[in-house]
Amino acid sequence: MTISSPDPRIHSINPTRRGTAPYSPIPGIPIPHRPTIKGYDEFDQIGTTRNYRQGQLIFAEDDSANDHFKVVQGVVSTFRMLIDGRRQITEFSMAGDYFGLFTGDSYKFSAQALMDATVICYAKQRMDAWLERNPAGAKRLLALVSDKLCATHEHTLILGRMSAREKVAAFLLQMAERTAEPKIDRDKHCGQVLLPMTRLDIADYLGLTIETTSRTFHGLKHSRIIALPEPNRVLLLRPDLLQRIVSGQEQ
Repeated sequence: MTISSPDPRIHSINPTRRGTAPYSPIPGIPIPHRPTIKGYDEFDQIGTTRNYRQGQLIFAEDDSANDHFKVVQGVVSTFRMLIDGRRQITEFSMAGDYFGLFTGDSYKFSAQALMDATVICYAKQRMDAWLERNPAGAKRLLALVSDKLCATHEHTLILGRMSAREKVAAFLLQMAERTAEPKIDRDKHCGQVLLPMTRLDIADYLGLTIETTSRTFHGLKHSRIIALPEPNRVLLLRPDLLQRIVSGQEQ
């Protein structure tokens, strides 16, 4: 499985287009939902399945917002390119996550496959018709949007008020919950986290430079809080200490 991602600054210039919370135990740090809508089997049938290659844009900022999306397989990043060329990733969407839930006429962000991805595309008109016939589904969708808004607020808190070490610790705990890997050493409470994104992706999500992000990962490794057997595989040796870092209680 390919997990590295090319720099979207290249793809955003001449992109290939259109392919064939429960919360964490740490106060204030959300774990993004993997939401479902009641009657999702029928709901998915109103959508169209599309495949996107690694690095391929799904939609770009200012495109007409005609569709909503759900990830079936792979990982999708939602981001905005700033005027100075920097990228701010706002969300990583994984299997079961909805994205592109904009109500306006155009998308406010871009979305790109970080790895080969399968996505269900829901035409907004067909979705609206389905929701009118299924009030329970409409209620669940409203809860889903509310959860995503809350997660956005919490991400803003992480970006604005946390140190680099706190940001990376919070991110690893979030990813541990999302990937839900089994414990591999119950005595030491050591869990495995698979990161389907590069250090650059993580840096652009946390509002850090890639140098600071890499240095912070190695600092946590040096402190024996994590181990890095592979760049995209992290062992949480001391998740309790990660929690203390996020809570500002590290000594």
